[in-house]
Amino acid sequence: MPPNPPPLPDAPPRLRLVKRRTALVVLTSFVIFVLLAGAGSFLLGPYPRPAGTALFGGMALVLLLLLGWVGRTDRIDGDGPSGRLVLSAAGIFGRSRRVFTLAEISHAEIDRESVASTHPLAGTASVPLYADAERPVLVLADGRRLPVWRVTQGTVEAEHWVTRVNAWLAAWRGSHPNE
Repeated sequence: MPPNPPPLPDAPPRLRLVKRRTALVVLTSFVIFVLLAGAGSFLLGPYPRPAGTALFGGMALVLLLLLGWVGRTDRIDGDGPSGRLVLSAAGIFGRSRRVFTLAEISHAEIDRESVASTHPLAGTASVPLYADAERPVLVLADGRRLPVWRVTQGTVEAEHWVTRVNAWLAAWRGSHPNE
């Protein structure tokens, strides 16, 4: 397929699904600021304490790494007229972008896995030790599975994404049965 194919007639409109973790990013950024302020007060106060500076600075560094891992924006951009679907992710440590033709994509489905529960009462009679985590994946025509999110999340949002992507792909295939 040429790099810029001509627009396809009667193609479904564009699809755009965006996952932002804004509240988590803002909260983590605020906590990092407070920790760095605490580290500065230990270092620049009337009685400098390097141990306090190291403690608060270390905690801020750990949260900064967490922010880089969790504070990503994941997107699916589908363009029916050009026959392309783009998976992209952006965060403070860089961006990634993968482009596929719609003919390469079979469908979307939910990838389920069992993860250890973070609930304080996990393993008791009322709270199971493991919880189900789900994330949407794109299944390519050759059978490869591409996770849309790196982090597994709750079921409702994953199901919403899979339903939207599959409906959009079906509409595109309905207007292009030979693709």
